[in-house]
Amino acid sequence: MKVNVCYVQNYLGIMDGEDVISSLLVTTNQDRVDNWLSERLWEGKELGFQPEELPDSFFGITDYELVMSKGNEQEGYTSYGLVCRTCMVEE
Repeated sequence: MKVNVCYVQNYLGIMDGEDVISSLLVTTNQDRVDNWLSERLWEGKELGFQPEELPDSFFGITDYELVMSKGNEQEGYTSYGLVCRTCMVEE
């Protein structure tokens, strides 16, 4: 069975060799994946983050990493990823 695993990847932990994730969603339903993405985009924009690519191209697909970032060259940038992967699970 194919399942979609979506999560927010905090890039700060990568420096320490740790994967820090949140907002985990595991589903077989494409509509739930798209709703999850829409909610995460809204939350990010409320906190001042912007997607680095056009988010419309990510709806309807289930294997992506969309980077959200904020900041500037002088003060530095903060970013994280909205990640969704398709995995095979044995029943």
